Amino acid sequence: MLITFILQATLLFAGDSKEQKFETMLTSLRQGEVITCFDDCKQDYALFLHALDRYYEEEQPQRPINAPLYPDSGLLLSYYMIVKDHFPQLPIPEDIYNILSRQFVEDTENLIPVIKVLAESDPFFLQYLSWAETATLATKNYDAKSIKSLVTGEKRIDLFKRGKYSNGIQLYKFCRSKRIYPCRMIVKDRNGNFARTASGKLWSIPTLGMAANRKPYYQISGDTPSGIYTIDSVMPTADQTRSFGLYRRLILNFIPKSISEQNHLYLLPSTHKDETWWKEAVTARQVGRDLLRVHGTGKIVTKPTDPYYRFAPTQGCINTRENTYDSVTYKDQRLLLDAIMVTLGLPSRYENESKITGLLYVINVDDTEAAVSAEDIQSWNIN
Repeated sequence: MLITFILQATLLFAGDSKEQKFETMLTSLRQGEVITCFDDCKQDYALFLHALDRYYEEEQPQRPINAPLYPDSGLLLSYYMIVKDHFPQLPIPEDIYNILSRQFVEDTENLIPVIKVLAESDPFFLQYLSWAETATLATKNYDAKSIKSLVTGEKRIDLFKRGKYSNGIQLYKFCRSKRIYPCRMIVKDRNGNFARTASGKLWSIPTLGMAANRKPYYQISGDTPSGIYTIDSVMPTADQTRSFGLYRRLILNFIPKSISEQNHLYLLPSTHKDETWWKEAVTARQVGRDLLRVHGTGKIVTKPTDPYYRFAPTQGCINTRENTYDSVTYKDQRLLLDAIMVTLGLPSRYENESKITGLLYVINVDDTEAAVSAEDIQSWNIN
């Protein structure tokens, strides 16, 4: 009752914008969406929890919402207690519940270590909660040796998914920490051979990884998170051409969750297993991001002064250039699909696009305020 009263009071004294936000959260829950909060966390989280309480009371779902929550907030415990009230059959030990209930009122700071221990063993936490880290990973500048080791270092792809991606291609997308600057992508086959131009130079293509709403990677529809993805064929048709362009879009999926993220460790060389750049995708997976793709666009970008001119920011997908700018017609998605098929040893035909499989590595290499260029990649001795 105390928790419900606190949440009701929060809503009672909120302005119209808070009431509207509450209704939006409630509507989203009814539509099966997961609400997460990263900005103004404590205020918004109170509204979120109240919306959950209302949703559980009115809709009476059979299972709790599986949501990522914050380990450093007493409001995490509020969620624990609300779910206990609505789902008494869940395996939440009564004695622990009572202890946490008292501590919530008397000493919220000491809840943090208790909750972290529970998160590693308690059946409820293991099934229904996942951590959402609030701190943005620190920007790190990677030198040429480190970048090259990521691309050429030995990986145990054969141990991931029983070798499903061992014969696939590997895409490497190099970005700046500020995603207003275009990234650049290269393609490599399972034997370490790179896609090359007719003259034998390393083939590469510019792409964008910036969100249209300028949100960071850990928010729904934010920037494309750095990390590792599986590439699982293409969409069946090139539909919705205004949003996604004339060519079929590549399907990206997060690396499945595993103990100590072992699945990720199989796909990394030893020099990068202790790095943090790939953990952006882990956080994004935990907060419920999904449906990432690589695609072009039918939209015309009209601001030549923007660093990403000729690209269309997305809802988190990777964008390739399309349309005509300054008398030059771009069909980069077509070029990318063809380069991948050739690298896989397949004729570049429409029917072979569905056979595309592999891995994508997205890494923020540094904080330079400029697009990643072919010359940059050459300077990293990738050839």
